[in-house]
Amino acid sequence: MNGSKRFTLGDLSPELMAGDVERRRVTGEQLELIVYDYPAGARFAEHHHEAEQLTIVLEGALVFLTPRGEERLEAGDALLIVSNEPHGAYVPDGVGATKTINLFSPVRSSLPSGR
Repeated sequence: MNGSKRFTLGDLSPELMAGDVERRRVTGEQLELIVYDYPAGARFAEHHHEAEQLTIVLEGALVFLTPRGEERLEAGDALLIVSNEPHGAYVPDGVGATKTINLFSPVRSSLPSGR
C-alpha cells in the first residue's frame, strides 16, 4: 500500500455470504476491516483463524459461541477473540438486523464463507 487510504463504509463493495449475511471489506498491510450486516436470525458457522479479531456491535445484538460458552453483545459492546480460538455467532431471537465492525490483524489469507 502506498500511503493512507480514505474510504466510506457504504462505498465498499458488498459480498453476499451464507444466510444472507453481507460483508464489506478493506485491507491495509497489517490490518483488515470488515463490516458485517446480519439479517434477523442469521447464523455464522464455527471457524478459527490465525488473526486476532475485535468485533464491535454497532446495531442490534450478536451472540458469539466460544470455548467459554455464549457471549451476548449488544450495541456498543465489543469482544476480542484471540488467535486460533474457535468461534461462531448468531443473531438472537427477537433481535432485528445487526451490524458489526470487525478488525483483524494480521490480514487473513482466506476468508470464511459463513457456511
